[in-house]
Amino acid sequence: MSWGDMYFKQFAEPLVNTVYAHLNRGLAVKQMFLDITDFSDVDSNPFLKPPESTFRGYLQAGHGITKAARSAVAHIDKEKFADVVYGLSSDAAEALLREYQDSIPAANALNIGNKLAEEFEKNSEPLHQAKLTEASQDPAASRRLNKN
Repeated sequence: MSWGDMYFKQFAEPLVNTVYAHLNRGLAVKQMFLDITDFSDVDSNPFLKPPESTFRGYLQAGHGITKAARSAVAHIDKEKFADVVYGLSSDAAEALLREYQDSIPAANALNIGNKLAEEFEKNSEPLHQAKLTEASQDPAASRRLNKN
């Protein structure tokens, strides 16, 4: 999968399946968002209050937290993100390397955390901005963006 075609949900699934495999699906998704984002105002963090059951269907159905997930794009903390990846076992890090080898050919065991964080930040922000631009120019797109 190329980065240009990748949305957060698609990017997140291998991360959830690798890093948070020991947790139930809802808690895994919630914990991933808490671990890789930095909301300076705790009250504005959309991932703290909802119960884990709210997060269960995100990777499959994509509903329930879509709006919150979109807000995460602007709050990805590259250092926190890299720390999560560098905290993996060597087997888990190798699994991530295999998953993203076509998208990030320069990644290796020593830099996978930073490379993933950089690529995601670089390639997800234009997607987020494109959706916001579309919503500002098209009332129907605005309703779709705010619906979730």
